[in-house]
Amino acid sequence: MRNNHKAGLLMNIASKAAALGIAAIAAAYAAPAQAQNAQGPAVTDTQTTGSWSVRCYRGGPFVCDMTQVDIDRQRNVLVASVSLSYNPKTDSYLGRFMLPLGVSFDQGLGIEVAQFQAQGVKYRVCGRDGCLAINILPPQLIDAMQNSGAKGVMHAVLINNQKLDIPILLDGFSDSLAKLKKLTAEKLASADQSGKK
Repeated sequence: MRNNHKAGLLMNIASKAAALGIAAIAAAYAAPAQAQNAQGPAVTDTQTTGSWSVRCYRGGPFVCDMTQVDIDRQRNVLVASVSLSYNPKTDSYLGRFMLPLGVSFDQGLGIEVAQFQAQGVKYRVCGRDGCLAINILPPQLIDAMQNSGAKGVMHAVLINNQKLDIPILLDGFSDSLAKLKKLTAEKLASADQSGKK
């Protein structure tokens, strides 16, 4: 019963994230001039460690998240991103994986980190900047990401059957995860205190 409640809460958050649209999520990673014009939630705090950035927001479905972004600098195009948010009430994580347009919805997304493997993670929505897979992350994946040290891989199949492997760099992951948990708890506690006044 507790797992069903946890899954329901996180899927509700996932639905809200999908409703924001791909463009708003991608705008958080855009150049500062572009971000000022974006309709996405306002970033209030950013800390970067290794390949990961922890960001906190005013408004939007997440208080804080941690993100890794892969950008093709020559074309100034978002290639892929991985974002995690933390729910301290259920001690669980929601993962958002953005991949290029043209991925096969039938195949889903594969994730591989050390000994952890997941196949068929479903894409939820596509927008101008890519397709988004949103899923509750199992503790085994978080453990593998903290202990792997090197990198993981997102496996995608395009609609033309071309295979696409995108690395997930894990340098700074453990430190960023600790910051994410701490900042999320602090921001939620602060919001609770403000709501009680």
